[in-house]
Amino acid sequence: MKKFKLFVTLPLLVVFLFISNYSPAQDFNYSYALISITGKTLSNKLIVEVDLGDSPDQLIEGENLSKLLTNKESHASILNYMSGLGFELVETMVTTNQHNGDGGTSGFVFIMRKKG
Repeated sequence: MKKFKLFVTLPLLVVFLFISNYSPAQDFNYSYALISITGKTLSNKLIVEVDLGDSPDQLIEGENLSKLLTNKESHASILNYMSGLGFELVETMVTTNQHNGDGGTSGFVFIMRKKG
């Protein structure tokens, strides 16, 4: 009977140890993009700033994307372009600007990520 208990519990213990050490969050490495969007005064065109990070390559790529996406007229077109680069939307934040006591929406910030 002791051999039977040992025969059953030992494999269960081994399986439990493997499962408890497995973490699916460690399987993914993401790079993030912070995209700030504001509107131009008296225009439908948008001003876009893309922040990919602080390494020299990321700064250059962020500036290039900012120039490319600025003057678009649709938030969706910005999301679609970034999605085409492999990014997915994680979070959207609304920025407000209070002027003379009036609150209003002055822009959006998209937080996007890409597996990499």
